[in-house]
Amino acid sequence: MSQPCEHQHLLEAYNDGQLDPATILTIEAHLSQCETCRERVLFQKAVRGSVRRDVRSEALPEDARARFMAALAGVADGEAIDAREERAMLRKEELSARSPAVSWTLRSAVPLTAAAALALVWGASAQGPLTARASLFGATAIDASREILDELVQEHSRPLPPERTDPKDLREFERYVGVPVKPRTFEKGSGARLVGGRVMPMHQERAAMLQYEVGSAEGPKRVSVLIYDPRRIQVGSTELAPRTVGTSEVRVGRARGYSVAVTEREGVGYALASDLDTERSAQFVSFVDDQP
Repeated sequence: MSQPCEHQHLLEAYNDGQLDPATILTIEAHLSQCETCRERVLFQKAVRGSVRRDVRSEALPEDARARFMAALAGVADGEAIDAREERAMLRKEELSARSPAVSWTLRSAVPLTAAAALALVWGASAQGPLTARASLFGATAIDASREILDELVQEHSRPLPPERTDPKDLREFERYVGVPVKPRTFEKGSGARLVGGRVMPMHQERAAMLQYEVGSAEGPKRVSVLIYDPRRIQVGSTELAPRTVGTSEVRVGRARGYSVAVTEREGVGYALASDLDTERSAQFVSFVDDQP
């Protein structure tokens, strides 16, 4: 009987993107040699892909679809929603009285409905500018995007030492986060000094966290920049105000005593938490326009 592989317990975390870059490299090197672990990873990915396809292909009941479309469109008419829900409840009760099997189907569709609603939000996030995207967020997506913004602020308030400091090493984070990581971008226009960076797990996805210092009359100010794929990760809050800086649309505000700013450029998402005021934070994140 063969002994369990010493890396077997890390495979699920590897598929979830929860490992640090050094461990990821170790696992990938191991997978190139171990056929058993490689098959386990492929099997886990196949199962997850099958579940996603099943969820996406599941037809939503008309009443559920109406509720979610109303939420995504930002409908504020509470009376209309209440009336629709009341009609849907009466319809469910009638169907339940006719057939227990139908009642079971309705109950089993609830988790699929929630997953499909999130899929609709993800689909909407791939279309339109930042302001249109924010207006299409459903309640679940808004909560998730706010949580990620809170995580960014928390990481900025209690920063861990960077895992990499060489800009060449930081550019290699692209293979983990799925979008270009150009650490020198913000140094050009802002006079910031790059401290370093690391890869951060974000709700089963990954983002790059870069740390900078900016000189000021009061001494160095810290700036933390999160670089992510906006098709997979949404960052923001309904409390952030839109602002145009140069050719960039930036959403700015404050969270837990720090200024925050969020923008997108050429398919790359940037979220910032800093010790600067909101105006300088908006200017800082807009320097992404100058990237080569």
